[in-house]
Amino acid sequence: MANISPIVPSLPGVSSFDGKHSADRAIATAHFHELSDEIKSCEARLKEIGNLKKAIINYSKTRSTYEAYRKAGYSRKFYEAHRVDITIHRAAKKVFDSLPDKKIPKVRELTEEYSKVLEKKKAAYQKYRVARKEMEQYTVAQKNLDMLLGRESVPERNVQPSREM
Repeated sequence: MANISPIVPSLPGVSSFDGKHSADRAIATAHFHELSDEIKSCEARLKEIGNLKKAIINYSKTRSTYEAYRKAGYSRKFYEAHRVDITIHRAAKKVFDSLPDKKIPKVRELTEEYSKVLEKKKAAYQKYRVARKEMEQYTVAQKNLDMLLGRESVPERNVQPSREM
């Protein structure tokens, strides 16, 4: 097979296409990564909200048991009988103590924020799919151009011998 690389660079517009194409590919890749980071931050916030809602619910369910434990003078016997509830209550309290303003939000507020963040994530994910497809198209075009210009070797195909009987 003859090497066509000497002929290709003399085609008009190939070198300018290569430069513009590389810049467009870089922009598409950067946009793709921005959207990816946005989706990851939304997912992290959704997880935080879910954990906080769970802590609020656990705290409210175990509050009466913990108050009875305090009234019993932190009795070891009471603790052993209600170890699970007390441990859950303390874990929920640690979550609240880690909040920046120490103010416990209402479950309704968290549910509203959760739905807003989820909508934001869905919108970003739609854009993400388009950006990923665009980035893949630029990557394929770049590889094709590199093969045409001889900058990258053409991969050899694995040809299996035919089986004759």
